[in-house]
Amino acid sequence: MFRIKASRLPLLILFVFTLIFSFYKLDNFYQLNYDQERDYQVVQRILSGDFTLIGPQAVSTAGFYLAPWYYYLLVPFFVLFSGHPLFAAYLTGLVHLLTTLALFLFLKKHTKHDLIALASSLLYASTLHRTAWNVMFIPLLFILFLNLLLRSRQTPKSFSLLLFLVSLGIHFHFQFVLLAPFLGIYLLLNRSKLPSLRSKNLALYFIALLIPLLPLIAFDLRHDFINSRSFLNFFGSALTTSSNLPYLQLLRFSARNIIRETSLYTPLPLNLDYLFLPLAYIGSLIVVLRKKRSLLPLALFPLISLFALSLYSPPTWPEYYHLLAVLSFIVLVSYLIASSPHLIKSLYFVFVLIALVTSLQYLHTYTNSDGYDSRQAVIKYILDSSSPLQPNIRYHFPPGQGLGFTPIRDYLSTQYDLTDQYSNTQFDVFFTSSPPPTLPSPTDQVSFGVYTVSLSSTEER
Repeated sequence: MFRIKASRLPLLILFVFTLIFSFYKLDNFYQLNYDQERDYQVVQRILSGDFTLIGPQAVSTAGFYLAPWYYYLLVPFFVLFSGHPLFAAYLTGLVHLLTTLALFLFLKKHTKHDLIALASSLLYASTLHRTAWNVMFIPLLFILFLNLLLRSRQTPKSFSLLLFLVSLGIHFHFQFVLLAPFLGIYLLLNRSKLPSLRSKNLALYFIALLIPLLPLIAFDLRHDFINSRSFLNFFGSALTTSSNLPYLQLLRFSARNIIRETSLYTPLPLNLDYLFLPLAYIGSLIVVLRKKRSLLPLALFPLISLFALSLYSPPTWPEYYHLLAVLSFIVLVSYLIASSPHLIKSLYFVFVLIALVTSLQYLHTYTNSDGYDSRQAVIKYILDSSSPLQPNIRYHFPPGQGLGFTPIRDYLSTQYDLTDQYSNTQFDVFFTSSPPPTLPSPTDQVSFGVYTVSLSSTEER
């Protein structure tokens, strides 16, 4: 008879639930938008021999380039899934699974409380992280960073790895740079953990910071330091612009976003979160100041994020810029609840249980009408209708919307024996809710999710 040790039961429960939250209805919840289509095409070019030295562009087209580590992490999965457009969705699920398990092991080690570690990890898992992009690696890197930081003493090697993680994390999202002041505060309050600052060790620390930057250094040397200048211009303009706006307006926007990002991890309505979350944070900060001074750097990190990003304008940036601050708050709460009375622990378990049930119900009942499966159905219908001729497709979408069809068409076209000639049927694809004003008289119209395909006759090419 198969038996499971009681000590391994929390990990098994977490593994099963995280598998569900990571992969159930994957093709429906996954969306192929601008970022994912760009990543697909970059990986295609890498595999054709066109290696890149730059990664995604930070802060859209107005910013600077990150290093290309994310693109190269995509390559093995692209190959493994033979270029299937869902390849990055499976990588996303795997990263979510690994992050959740790493969080559990970290909290179990540092709180000495399996059930609190399980509850907090389930809370993280239930947020349904289904977006394939460079930001998805940030939580995993942060947990690895914290695990290294909280060692009893830093050696030159462990501190070098710590600096390497900070430098590497910046190239998955620049909010990782906020860990620099966090690291400084922690080491200032824990001077006994400081590693040796001998010259040979300083060289090691410098190399650790430098390694993740090497592709960008090579790119800048070949392109007149254009990325470095973009980096300086971006931060210079951000700070200059911020001075033209009332600071309280920027601070209020930053506070609103940190609450909205944290609200993803609670079962409460957003209006209640605006009251509940600030009170929960202030209460945690008071407990830390009175009883748990060792947790002060962790407790201050949300404030670091709050005030640092309040200097960034215009106030249009998304909530996930506060992702690290929210993760630090989850870890902080886990620490505090682990040493709280049984009543507080019980209330926390009920809170997590409600969040878990709510997410499971949402996952089971919600159907995403703009998911990958709808877009795949559109392309498959068109290819079935035009085969063996090439389809003549026109897309009618507002700028920046309705993207992601190209990778699906590229992949599915390999399953059809298409000729070089084009079909005499015109396929117009548009949002069902906003058809184009001028459209040929259709011979047929079919809808898939939010999309409609209109068929009309045209002259044969």
